[in-house]
This record gives sequence, C-alpha cells and structure tokens, in this order.
Amino acid sequence: MFDFKFDRPFYKEKEFLEIVPVPRSTFFHWQNEWISKGNDPLGMGKMEMRDSSAVYWNGPKFLKWLIENKVKQNPKYDYEEEHKKTALVVVNKLKKRK
Repeated sequence: MFDFKFDRPFYKEKEFLEIVPVPRSTFFHWQNEWISKGNDPLGMGKMEMRDSSAVYWNGPKFLKWLIENKVKQNPKYDYEEEHKKTALVVVNKLKKRK
C-alpha cells in the first residue's frame, strides 16, 4: 500500500472529493453497495457527527478500504471491472501527488 499524506485527519465530504478524485456518482454507488452488503460505512471512513448533518471522511481509512475492496478485487461482472479501473485511476493520481 502506498502512503498518501493528508493535511488533516478528517474532511467534509465536498472537500474530500476534491482531494480524492472519485466521481461523485461512483463514490455514492460504492457507499450504497457497501451498505447493501450489510457493512457499516464507518468501515469506509465515513463519520457522521452526532446532532449535526455534517458528514466527514477519514482519508487514510477510505484509501485502505478502496485498495482492499476495489483495487484488489477480482471482478466478476463488467461493472466491477469498471469500478476497479476507477479505483486504480484514483490511486495512481494520488501517487503522483505524493
């Protein structure tokens, strides 16, 4: 795994998507897919603050999740192959920013 350095530990969702270049629709699709499998979005790095509508993301945790669940997956369907390609593009862009 590579070691991308984030400036701070948590980001609001909009800021996070500016740093981690995942298309917004794909980002939400991955969340929905993860939740539909019975998983907690906390495992992806999503953090919701109590008594607030703000959603924050833990960058290192999300990247770890992305690599383990999208980059290292063995695609069975075409859409899984597309998700893997998108994840690889994200990781490669972040590697160049190191």
